[in-house]
Amino acid sequence: MSPNRAGEQGIALVIVLWGVTLLALIAASLARTSGLAVRRMSHAIEAAQAHAALEEAVAAAELALADHRWSPDGARRRLTLAAAEAEVTVSSEAGKIDLNHAPAVLLNALFHQSASSLEEGDRLFAAFTEWTMPGTGGRALLAVSELAALPGMTAPVYRRLARATTVHNEAGRLDWRLAGESVLAAIPGLTDQARATLLAKQGQRDYGPDLAMAQAFAAAGVTEGPLQPDPGVPLFATLQVSVHLASHAAASGEILVRLALRDPHPVTTLEWHEPQWQEEE
Repeated sequence: MSPNRAGEQGIALVIVLWGVTLLALIAASLARTSGLAVRRMSHAIEAAQAHAALEEAVAAAELALADHRWSPDGARRRLTLAAAEAEVTVSSEAGKIDLNHAPAVLLNALFHQSASSLEEGDRLFAAFTEWTMPGTGGRALLAVSELAALPGMTAPVYRRLARATTVHNEAGRLDWRLAGESVLAAIPGLTDQARATLLAKQGQRDYGPDLAMAQAFAAAGVTEGPLQPDPGVPLFATLQVSVHLASHAAASGEILVRLALRDPHPVTTLEWHEPQWQEEE
């Protein structure tokens, strides 16, 4: 065989090897792309299943409220659904501080408790006061989420404020028996020990605070005992719902509802906040 002929065959072999390698790379890329597409499709299906389970849990909770089997007392309840397990907490808005009607002393204490420093609390409460005072062109807030747009507001402070506040407690009163720890912590003059005692005694209907506690409540404009609801007056409650599927998919939502048990439609959904679905770790 001539040297030229041998060289041509060597070049041809190199070309073939490069071609085979290129085809292998293309095949691997297609396989990887296909695998990603399958995973995305699987996640989309699980996301849809988790959202459907969340809607099922909310519907079951609303039915239990309409049938008087549940009350908005802040208790954590479990539900077994067709394809998921759910946890539901129903909390009355009467246990939260109303941003539009609560006394200024209570709101001031809440902003300072939620802030990371005294200066930040001063600055945020001053901005909030100016923002909502009628004399400065302010207005009543329509939703707690509006606090996120307050000048100087940060995400951690907003989260702390959002847990303790509402715009649906128009009486401006606060039922301490339905209040969470962050709400009770905002009451000036209420000691840590007194707050712990109240949290431990909230389920006892015959329990009343002592004189020192009563004075702290009065100074903050807080009622000493449970509000007596009028069956003809609508109540507002927040449902915190989380669902977990056997596939480890999960979904959660926070739903604000209006309870008017004398109406033909006793439970009405007003707001629905649902973080982006994600698979559990």
